Amino acid sequence: MENQSILTEEERFCKCGCGREIEIKLYHKYYGIPNYIQGHNMVEETKRKISNTLKEKFRKGEKIVWTQGKQLSERHKKNISLGRRGKYHSKKTKKLMSILAQGKNNSFYGKHHTEESIKKMLKGLMKRPTSFERKIIDLCSKNNLPFKYVGNGEVLIGYKNPDFIETNGRKLLIEVYNNFHHQNDYENKRREHFKKYGYDTIFIGEEEVLADNWEEICLNKINEVLIKNEK
Repeated sequence: MENQSILTEEERFCKCGCGREIEIKLYHKYYGIPNYIQGHNMVEETKRKISNTLKEKFRKGEKIVWTQGKQLSERHKKNISLGRRGKYHSKKTKKLMSILAQGKNNSFYGKHHTEESIKKMLKGLMKRPTSFERKIIDLCSKNNLPFKYVGNGEVLIGYKNPDFIETNGRKLLIEVYNNFHHQNDYENKRREHFKKYGYDTIFIGEEEVLADNWEEICLNKINEVLIKNEK
């Protein structure tokens, strides 16, 4: 409406901070333009009841969908974003949210991701292959080593994703890693995990991949295990 164009930025939007614009009605010229959208200026008792209801739903693991059945315009989304800008949860609130999400209160409690969902997450979260993995891919291709790169989430063994798997029937894996992201007894933990499923693992670390004669070092290491595992 024409009236709306003469309002200040402060007058145009609901003062509750939701970011929504107040819709001007004809009767506002008699009663004045409200400061809040209807239902947005709740008394403390109403707020407390709503808060308790939402907490109970959260505790039971029920979904809380604020926009269910609603279509928000791009302008509306932008206004909400502007209204929330600069607002942060307090330490007390963060601690409470953490407590409410623990154990049986967590909506994912007792559930597990399927192998298919884990593969999708791996593909979405990681940029693979890494520079170290590319080196071993090239090494295997150049020397006809029977290993296929599967570190993109293609293969899961006990819900864990190895980097390379042997393709001639031997239960062998190759894991390539850097020191920064793989600490705290990484090799032993991965080796023990894959061993439970009958796989032996060849580990190639950062020092080996970055050495001047890395091709010779890595090739010898892989061939040594292949010879030991010949049928």
